[in-house]
Amino acid sequence: MPLCNWNLTAELYWQSFTTPEYPANYLMSLSCSWLLVAPPGQKVLLQFVDFDTERIDHYRCKDTVYVYNGMLNT
Repeated sequence: MPLCNWNLTAELYWQSFTTPEYPANYLMSLSCSWLLVAPPGQKVLLQFVDFDTERIDHYRCKDTVYVYNGMLNT
């Protein structure tokens, strides 16, 4: 399974990140993980501008996105 993992430190200006090869389709079975870290006392604003997942059928998607608050997957 192809992997892509990055650690990003939040700055005081707008930043962005994408899957590899964006805007082209990503590799089959690609598993990406981003760790977004803000300086003490600051917050991260996460905004999805372009989001497209592969559908299994009308009701289910093949892809998933998980967003956690902190390192404990909560």
